[in-house]
Amino acid sequence: MTSSRNQELFMVVPCFNEEKRIKLNYWNDLTDIPNVHWIFVNDGSTDYTKNVLNKIINSTIINIDKNVGKAEAIRKGITETCKKKSGESFWVGYLDADSAFEIEDIKKVIELVYSKGSSYDSYWGSRVALAGRNITRNNLRHIISRILITIFGYKMRNLPYDPQTGFKIFNFNNHQMEIFEKKFETKWFVDLEILTRYQVLEKRIMKIWEEPVNTWKDVDGSNLRGLELITVFKDLVKILRIIRRIRTV
Repeated sequence: MTSSRNQELFMVVPCFNEEKRIKLNYWNDLTDIPNVHWIFVNDGSTDYTKNVLNKIINSTIINIDKNVGKAEAIRKGITETCKKKSGESFWVGYLDADSAFEIEDIKKVIELVYSKGSSYDSYWGSRVALAGRNITRNNLRHIISRILITIFGYKMRNLPYDPQTGFKIFNFNNHQMEIFEKKFETKWFVDLEILTRYQVLEKRIMKIWEEPVNTWKDVDGSNLRGLELITVFKDLVKILRIIRRIRTV
């Protein structure tokens, strides 16, 4: 069964202290796409993010009083958005707030959702530095990412090339919302936790379509810092334990 162009798509955007990085023209263009509902989760921001978000047209704002982190903000956004849905499947995804993805690439992936529909369980905008593409990544962050993905690749079958891309869309139903009932155990590997929870719930690997984007760039303020690197490696231990658990199921 393929997706109808009239089928709703819900996109969650986690935001923490994004006042200076939110581009109103960028988001007003995206929120004007038909049949796509945008939900911005203001994750306990201490700047004027809330005021800026209120200027974005055709959008819903969820305000969290205390900062809970990106993974939990995504989970809360998805559960709050989809808790009234039941029965039929629906599309739900998330996109980083830093405008790193070009508008045309986002529209292209959304068009794939409508054209290929439920032939796949999920559609991801993949940051692959192919010839002719303009993919600009922080060298240290990219090296660390490729090392981690290589490690995960030995543990997980059919792991996508870019599992930590900040742009994903899923074809879910009410039953599959069980994936989001509990808090995620890691901060940096929420994407892998979704894949593992899906596999446990459905007894199969999620079928993913990765679409290479034409342009992507690291945005100022999104680079890894020393203390965050410690958290990354702590989360690495946690996610490897999670992967090991599902391999024994």
